[in-house]
Amino acid sequence: MDSITHMKQCTACKLEFPATTEYFYASAKGKYGVLAICKSCHSKRTRELDKTLKVYNGEMKICSHCHLEFPATTEYFHKKKSGQYGISEMCKSCAKNRQAAMDNTLKVYNGEMKVCTTCHEELSATVKYFVPSKHGKYGLAAECKSCHDKEHRWRMAEDQDYAERRRATGRRYKARNMDKARQWQLDNPEKMRESERKYRQANPDKIRAAVRRWEQEHPEKRGIYKAARQAKKKGGGGKFTVDDLAYLYLLQQGHCCWCGCEMVNRLIYKKAHRKIIFTVDHIKAIDLGGSSYPHNIVLACVSCNSKKNKKDVFTEWHPSNMLEWMRDYVQHALEIENK
Repeated sequence: MDSITHMKQCTACKLEFPATTEYFYASAKGKYGVLAICKSCHSKRTRELDKTLKVYNGEMKICSHCHLEFPATTEYFHKKKSGQYGISEMCKSCAKNRQAAMDNTLKVYNGEMKVCTTCHEELSATVKYFVPSKHGKYGLAAECKSCHDKEHRWRMAEDQDYAERRRATGRRYKARNMDKARQWQLDNPEKMRESERKYRQANPDKIRAAVRRWEQEHPEKRGIYKAARQAKKKGGGGKFTVDDLAYLYLLQQGHCCWCGCEMVNRLIYKKAHRKIIFTVDHIKAIDLGGSSYPHNIVLACVSCNSKKNKKDVFTEWHPSNMLEWMRDYVQHALEIENK
């Protein structure tokens, strides 16, 4: 392990400085334990933001740390987009004191080495290899990150109370930082898939119960996914949406395409009896190679859908009282499907 001082390039001015708190503000999440921009650029950016922030004259705000009340302006608070009045919860004085405390505890000791108390391996004393800790030597924990992660996984598996506390902490963090949590999921799709796979294997009963619950709450979407899956198996492909069903109901004026009887809109009246609601019927049946695209579906009553089944329209099966304005629609759909 070398002991050469790390250099870091400021993302604002593009100049290189030693990666220490002499040139950068401390940050537990940043590379080498410091922010991405140097102190000089950070100060300039803060002053520029303060000039652009609207001053809410007359409004008062209480600091979340010292609980003192100050005017809600950038003279007393730093700018923060998500904060009340566009400013942070903590006053500038408290923020400065907290930053100074972080600088004293999260210093990057380039060249210093630290021995992990568990695996006894000697590593660089930086946040790259150790978790930050206010009470540890060099502001770092006694265990390296690898050993810390192993202990965490073991406790999550063996200690249910610990596991529940950590999950609750994770839920609170996600609730407070929805944007960050969502961005992490987008940046780590493989980790998300692996996590979901492990959860499904470990909790098959919960997954089945959740699926049944979802199917009962979303019968239309369940039917859509089932039709799309069947069409894909038969080689037809395609998928329609709930909006397509709503459009067809208006196009057919609430009547069955094949016999003209009036049907209840199941998208609105979810508890209506199955004999009076509309069903989705494929003009060219999926078993005959038909697709599940929107142009190949119409709305029909339960009786007509059952009678038609897998038969060809106009050849094997003739509708009893078909809606005249839907005849061209059906013929055009058959032309597309037969190509």
